[in-house]
Amino acid sequence: MDKQTFLRRLEEGLRQLPPEEREDILAYHREYFQDAGPEQEAKVIQELGDPDLLARRLLSEYGEQPPASPPPPPPSQPQPEAPKKKRPSGVLVAILAVLAAPIALPLAAALGAVAIALAVAALSVALVLMAVIVGALVTGIALVALGVSALALYPPAALVVLGAGLVCCGLGLFGVMPVVLLIQAMFRGLASLFRKAFSRRKTA
Repeated sequence: MDKQTFLRRLEEGLRQLPPEEREDILAYHREYFQDAGPEQEAKVIQELGDPDLLARRLLSEYGEQPPASPPPPPPSQPQPEAPKKKRPSGVLVAILAVLAAPIALPLAAALGAVAIALAVAALSVALVLMAVIVGALVTGIALVALGVSALALYPPAALVVLGAGLVCCGLGLFGVMPVVLLIQAMFRGLASLFRKAFSRRKTA
């Protein structure tokens, strides 16, 4: 199928539209072929798909139209310019919606994959921070126990060990609340990102 056959079948499928609107759509596709060049004609036809199916999509996007164009206004009343300006925009929106559908879905999937990767990274950071806190507390408790047990035998060394254990315990206890708040903030941000990603995917 060549360009002329594609445009002829598209025109036949759009006979339900008024001539002016049908010509806007055909002019857009002629320019699309012209911009691509003769060497890309087959690729453009493959990209646009079956012309009959494309015509049905455009009709569904553009809404119900009368089977024939409305009668022209009387000669004494000039045709208003506002509808002429609005109709091409509606046609272009319908065409762009059809052409953008194959692109929107992969973008939404990519955004979802990024959100999942960020969730895994945030979970890893949370686990590392919790491991540091737990390690500080366990080390502090062990040093305190060791210092107390050695206090009678080696008082100076036992006091140093006991002090180090108390410092570790203090750092661990003081770090619990900031780490918890940080983890909560990270997961709230990820939840918001997931909501946006899935809402865009549903919209697409």
